[in-house]
Amino acid sequence: MSKLYSFARKKPRNPFVAGFILENINQGLFRLKTKTTCCVYELKVSALSYEKLKKVIRSFEKDKHLYKFNVLSLLGFLVKKPRKDRYKKYCAEFIAEVLAYSRIYRFDKPFALVEPDDLRKINGIKKIFEGQLRNYPFKKSKIEV
Repeated sequence: MSKLYSFARKKPRNPFVAGFILENINQGLFRLKTKTTCCVYELKVSALSYEKLKKVIRSFEKDKHLYKFNVLSLLGFLVKKPRKDRYKKYCAEFIAEVLAYSRIYRFDKPFALVEPDDLRKINGIKKIFEGQLRNYPFKKSKIEV
């Protein structure tokens, strides 16, 4: 939980300026929304997959200025018509891409149709926390992306 990557607000008070961000639970939107609830999941992966995952995340970071939050993709999701745009994503779509490009998990549907419930159904995934984010038992991790 030392690094949280997301497609979300870049400016906490403006939901229309959004894209790929590195979130911090003590800043930004989480600082304003102190009662934010969450579920934290764990998925064990091989060392090779983890290295691939880090590489995928670094490519997003390198081009972060190009990425935007994809509101139209959410509408496409609602009517089950995926809308592809390389630089526009929503959160579950981003996670699906990272998992696929890291060869960790591949969904049987387009990335733009993946929803949070699909992520919870990944074989081997384990919920390790549910509650208010401020109550998460943060620990220093040796694992970094």
